[in-house]
Amino acid sequence: MLTKLWPRENADAVGVSRRNDARESLFRYAGAGLEHVQPCSGGTFSLCLTARWEGRARFFKTVFGDDAEASLSREVDFLWATTGKRTDASLFQCESAGCTDYWLVMNQLEPSTGLLPAQVRAVVAGYDRTFRATHLGSAIPGNCDISLLLAEAEHAVNELHEDQQLSREVSLLVHRCLAQLRKDEGQWSRSICHGDLGPANLMEDPDGVVVVDWEDAIWAPAGYDYLYWVTFLTNRRWLVKEELNVTGLGLRTEIALMVMIVLLKSVIGVRSKASATYTIGINERLSEILNLA
Repeated sequence: MLTKLWPRENADAVGVSRRNDARESLFRYAGAGLEHVQPCSGGTFSLCLTARWEGRARFFKTVFGDDAEASLSREVDFLWATTGKRTDASLFQCESAGCTDYWLVMNQLEPSTGLLPAQVRAVVAGYDRTFRATHLGSAIPGNCDISLLLAEAEHAVNELHEDQQLSREVSLLVHRCLAQLRKDEGQWSRSICHGDLGPANLMEDPDGVVVVDWEDAIWAPAGYDYLYWVTFLTNRRWLVKEELNVTGLGLRTEIALMVMIVLLKSVIGVRSKASATYTIGINERLSEILNLA
């Protein structure tokens, strides 16, 4: 979510020409061994491709902006920590039109569909245990945490209310949730969390689930990623009390965190104009979560 709230410096307008230059630089670097290249879904400031390279099905990703090398290096480190040789992730660089492009390359994976809440909780608990035994926390700035998201959320609720996306009643309830989180945040132990654990970032290979796209990693309480996953509309059927109160944070805090998450997703949608396609209004969506209390 962080990269959507604060777009990369110097990456405001990644046009077709720049993307084509990056693609051509990859072709030159990889040589004749690169075959069957296909574009695939990527972010606003990234370019993703699949291809066969030297006989293996591989996935390629580059990002645009001043922090490209650091961002992709961190992704490689997180992939090795959580999957090791299974993804065989690495980083290389090549030149294109006077720019240096950094590319992450890893084994091609398949989408992991139909995951149940208990399975997602097990995945989150698994990488939480792994990270506690590593030094990967040094790759995440100390201020990339819930406090930072709360500051954005406090602005967002006012912005959405002024834009008539939120009723006065819902705005007041959201403010109470954010105030509760401010009060409680110092009591939580901090864990390395993915920060954007949606269905698109849960992939699989023959050995099981693989979590990808760690560029939004954040310091947050253990269980944050599971709550983030639940807030996706495709997981709406799991937004029930039976699948909550499972993180050790308590139901009240879980609801407050989900309110913050949906609030921030919503303001990103409004700013990007994506909210025009929403099938459920922001006010209704937040009310649905608040009513779980």
